[in-house]
This record gives sequence, structure tokens and C-alpha cells, in this order.
Amino acid sequence: MKKYITGIFAVVLAVGASAFTHIQPKPAADPMLYWVAADPALHGKGLGARLLSAAEQAAREGGATSLRLEVKERNKTALALYAKSGYGIIGRIAQYYDDGSDARRLEKAL
Repeated sequence: MKKYITGIFAVVLAVGASAFTHIQPKPAADPMLYWVAADPALHGKGLGARLLSAAEQAAREGGATSLRLEVKERNKTALALYAKSGYGIIGRIAQYYDDGSDARRLEKAL
């Protein structure tokens, strides 16, 4: 039986500066990473990579063999982070977001 850790990791680094990530298990599947977000004041400091790594570790400890996520095609910063962290593009979803933006589906073997 797989035991996924579900939850939100939060880090507060300065007055009002914070970053979050959320991982959620899917029934009969490996978990999905729903978001990694950081206060703009923290951009470029490597916090996204650290949060992503923590989410991956939590998924591994819960028995996951892979982690999937969706990201806007035009979010080049996020796509670069995920590529650098070993995620590969496994699909594209047209008009996935409320604003009509397309998404890329990515996956990483853990």
C-alpha cells in the first residue's frame, strides 16, 4: 500500500516573504505536484528548486515512483526549473487554464 504525504510546505524567510509548494496524491496513481510559488522578492534565490526537492522527497518517502505536474507553456522560468530538475515533457493540454493558456504535462521518475 502506498502512503503518500499530502500537504503544503511553507517557508517564511523574511518579513512578508514566503514560498509554498503543494503535493496531492491521486487515487491509484502517483501524486501530482499542484504548485510551487514564491514571493517575487525571493525569485532567483534557489528557493523553488529547494521546495521542489522537498516535495519530491516527501513523495519518495510516501512510496511514489514518479511525480507529475502541469505548467503553463509560456512560463519559461518554471519550465527551465523543471527541466534542470529532471522532468520531461510527456504531453500538452490545449486551453488548460482559465485564461485559455495551454499547459505542458511533465513527469519525473523518483
